Amino acid sequence: MQKGSKRLRDIVVRNIKYYREQAKISQEDLSLKLGRKNDFIEKLEDKGMYRRFLTVVLLDDIAKILKVPTARFFDKTL
Repeated sequence: MQKGSKRLRDIVVRNIKYYREQAKISQEDLSLKLGRKNDFIEKLEDKGMYRRFLTVVLLDDIAKILKVPTARFFDKTL
């Protein structure tokens, strides 16, 4: 994996966590709303697992649940 791709994924995951916390949605609840195992978001945010599964469709689904534009996940200023 190239450095730029890893950094971008880190930014996206950090922002998912930020907006999830702002929405007061637990990791487990977000995982279940996505139709994933209950620890999917925990492993994504805290353990760095599943990052290779970040797709545009998944990001869009997360954004809809969190009620934020998908583009916010790419914001480097948070």
